[in-house]
Amino acid sequence: YHDVRGGPPGGTTFRGKDTIEQMFSDQIRLLGQHTYENPIILADDDSGFARWSLVLGRREDRNAPRYDGVDHFLFDKEGLCISKTAWLKAQ
Repeated sequence: YHDVRGGPPGGTTFRGKDTIEQMFSDQIRLLGQHTYENPIILADDDSGFARWSLVLGRREDRNAPRYDGVDHFLFDKEGLCISKTAWLKAQ
């Protein structure tokens, strides 16, 4: 998984199911209250895209920070995700 935060230019790379699972658990905990809005998911045999908006805080709060994001996934022949790259932009 290629995360948009930290590391060298372009973010940090995490490898292995347990490492990625721990990174996501930590990240979700650090976000606190949040909501994903307007998800769009497209996939074919070996790749997929997800587009979404993230609201940090309450959705009803128009002053809550909002971010647009896109994830790109690559899948192996068994359908397992072998790569995920994310992009994030403040609204």
